[in-house]
Amino acid sequence: MPISVRTATTRMGDFEIHLNALGTVSAYNTTIVKSKVTGELLRIHFKEGQYVKAGDLLAEVDPRIYQSQLDQALGKINSDRAQLQFAEAELARDEHLIKEGYIALSQLQTQSANVNQLKGMIATDQGQIDAARVQLSFCKITAPLSGRVGLKQVDLGNVLNILDPVVVITQMQPLSVIFSIPQDYNKRLQDRMAKVPDLPIEAYDRDARNLLAVGRVASADNLIDVSTGTLKIKARFENQDLSLYPNQFVNVRLLLDVLPDRMIVPRKAVQQDPKGYHVYGLNPDNSIRTIPVVPGASEDELIVIESGLEAGQKVVTEGLDKLRDGIKVIPDAPPSKEETRPATPSP
Repeated sequence: MPISVRTATTRMGDFEIHLNALGTVSAYNTTIVKSKVTGELLRIHFKEGQYVKAGDLLAEVDPRIYQSQLDQALGKINSDRAQLQFAEAELARDEHLIKEGYIALSQLQTQSANVNQLKGMIATDQGQIDAARVQLSFCKITAPLSGRVGLKQVDLGNVLNILDPVVVITQMQPLSVIFSIPQDYNKRLQDRMAKVPDLPIEAYDRDARNLLAVGRVASADNLIDVSTGTLKIKARFENQDLSLYPNQFVNVRLLLDVLPDRMIVPRKAVQQDPKGYHVYGLNPDNSIRTIPVVPGASEDELIVIESGLEAGQKVVTEGLDKLRDGIKVIPDAPPSKEETRPATPSP
């Protein structure tokens, strides 16, 4: 009896070779916002999970003690400036008197040193004022970068010490995806990147079915990992729709090369025996003949045949077990009722 088989028709076309790898989404910048002063936490101006811009106010620490330090420094400099003003007037008078010979030179030198000393004290006072203002500004905790805030790590009313964490901010746009490729692909990838500077790359979910985002290959590492024989690659994704999330696993896919005008057949049509590779071709009378072939590059369910086939040739893809030269087959027959009948559930 003829055997029912499935067939496919060979075709000529451009064959695309893609590079597939498992990557990890990584934020370009992540920072732990910490307190730079000690004091009671008075206010929190962010909501967990919200997006903030660089410079936005996140929280406030009790500023009273730092305001008082600033006031003391301002009072000190005003006092020293008054003393300096008086000392400069005394120096001007002594300079006039020494010309008339009414005072000794040592008195003039003493007054001049007093003026210089007061000028130094005022410079020190100004430094203390600047430091007090900096400390006072630290009472307003602001976002150092734009991104998404995480869960708060401190509650209102608690006393913050220096370097106590308040919240973590993660930059969400753009994001990078880091993945590794075998070292054998490095030369081909570098050549491709040289030809296409902004080489597109796609990120899929873990099932490699749903396209999440399209980005660009950014750079490659400067050394190969000797323990794994792989090279790390970084890709940049703008992530405008926030489809990617830091530390997420994704499947990346990029076009590595295009082979023009190649013979393409389904991979499952190619068989191997001790003599080499072959396919089962279909004759016009539905008989089978074995055709030796030389396979080439392959990807997914397709493979390139370098020699042995012509375009338009029908080859068998299913029902290969009992085939041999000359046997008659029924190509692409519809499934029988027994094959389409649902299985009876077991009791």
